[in-house]
Amino acid sequence: MASAGLHITDIWHNPEKFGFTPDQITALHAKHGERRGQEGKAREELMLDAMNRGWMRIRKRSRPDYWIVQYLPNMSADRRIGNWILDMVGDGHIHPNEEVRFAPIDASPQKVISARDYLKSVAA
Repeated sequence: MASAGLHITDIWHNPEKFGFTPDQITALHAKHGERRGQEGKAREELMLDAMNRGWMRIRKRSRPDYWIVQYLPNMSADRRIGNWILDMVGDGHIHPNEEVRFAPIDASPQKVISARDYLKSVAA
């Protein structure tokens, strides 16, 4: 998982890890007339492209406390999310009653569920 708040920075510093080349990233920013670090269309396009390739964006939010998972739904993603939640609960980073919000990047409906109930649903 990337450092909190630095998902796009991880893409910029390690483009090959996400399926990009440095030249593609530079060209995308030029196409939109944006600079790196700017909240804009280039950043959004890079993030969506990475998620379409299987990358997930997981963030912790507070007030109220919850986790949000942005991803492209498929069997592999479901398995990886289940493993992540199981590990995070087991390590004490997520309380079993803590809310996890799923925000698919396709047309699938969003889902809000506790970590415990999510694990029960994938075990069934």
